[in-house]
Amino acid sequence: MVVVASSGWGLERIIDHVGLITVLAGIVVGYFVWAAVDQWVLHRGRKGPVHWPILGATVEVLRNYDHLNDWCVPYFLRDGLTFPCGLADVKYTFTADPANVEHILKTSFDNYPKGELFHKTFEIFFGDGIFNVDGELWKRQRRLASHEFSSTKLRDFSSVVYRDYSLRMASILSDASATQRVLDMQDLFLRFTMDSIFKVTFGYEIGTLKPELPDIPFADAFALTNEIASSRFMNPFWKLQRVLNVGSEATIAKSAKVVDDFIYDVMKARNAENLQNSGQRDLFTRFKLLNEGGKELTDKTLRDTLLNFLIAGRDSSGLTMSWFIYMMTLHPHIEQKLFEELRDLDTENVVNGDMSSKELPQTGGDDYFHERVERFSELLTFDALLNLQYLHACILETLRLYPVVPLVILPPPRDSWLSQKFWQHFKFFDALDMMRNARILTENFLRTAFSG
Repeated sequence: MVVVASSGWGLERIIDHVGLITVLAGIVVGYFVWAAVDQWVLHRGRKGPVHWPILGATVEVLRNYDHLNDWCVPYFLRDGLTFPCGLADVKYTFTADPANVEHILKTSFDNYPKGELFHKTFEIFFGDGIFNVDGELWKRQRRLASHEFSSTKLRDFSSVVYRDYSLRMASILSDASATQRVLDMQDLFLRFTMDSIFKVTFGYEIGTLKPELPDIPFADAFALTNEIASSRFMNPFWKLQRVLNVGSEATIAKSAKVVDDFIYDVMKARNAENLQNSGQRDLFTRFKLLNEGGKELTDKTLRDTLLNFLIAGRDSSGLTMSWFIYMMTLHPHIEQKLFEELRDLDTENVVNGDMSSKELPQTGGDDYFHERVERFSELLTFDALLNLQYLHACILETLRLYPVVPLVILPPPRDSWLSQKFWQHFKFFDALDMMRNARILTENFLRTAFSG
């Protein structure tokens, strides 16, 4: 009798594999048939990107995450200024319609609370700060901020701080020019705003703007935590990643700890001072000495409140300055007009009866340059800046073309007059495309100095 050894691929096993492949192929074919029916029959003519069953537009959004504003443009042109976009776990609406934005941010603002999902998404960074809370907690922080930022003492203190760090930045730029050193201007501006706003907020110098431009772990972790927390809205898997402690969620857990450890260490050092008699006018000192209902603010409350101010101050000013300088390099005729306005300020003003910077002896050298820059900086008082109308116009136009937050996420409403079904979803307000849209702006408005 002849015995045939089994090769491991007997008939039954082959049938099993064929069956498995058939089932998988059927699932794939069925999925695409389902997708076709959903897209071309059930939702034919639906606005926005193609929505696949279960996944929605997740793949397309993630593929275009780094340039979402540009990605929105074809849909705005084809579908109007509002279109829906569903991801695997949540549905969004993108809008660049001024009427919708006014409704959400102004006329029905109280009807759009941030809600639990928004709070949980940003809690690791924003905590219970003003950007991440609703109701009475939001009103209380807004009231505190409004009172403090309108204070003459804080305004005078911040002016001194900004002038000091501006002179440091001018010195770095002067040295770089003399040595032909290449600088990343956006990095330099973000260092300037980080150092200055941290000094105003916590009364502490972190040193990112030292001449050698060192890497400061806190500053790097701050930027990274902000970036990853913001990206959660486009990552349907972030909660699973957090549970498994993998990917970006493993990174943000570490970076957020660096941020918190540094902030609490700074507050501990400041608490060891005699704040009552320190003469400091920073926000930490002012808030620490503030008793609401006879109670001091806790360290957690101070951390959340002040860190949100830090978040607002760093990126907004640093990115605006970056785009402003970029626009000046593209439009030298605008740069020349701005120079003339500043030159007139230098010529017409004398500080405390002394010479203006233009009247300093032409001795040359580094000492002359630094003295002239310092003298000119003394002219830039709060009131003097209000009279620099051309500078003001250039900054406003820069903000129109390059808004600080080009894409703003907004929560779903409690109960809205907007009857469209997709308005029950989260919304993205596309500030960049709205401010550039020729269907919204008049021809005269579009024909600005920067386009000439």
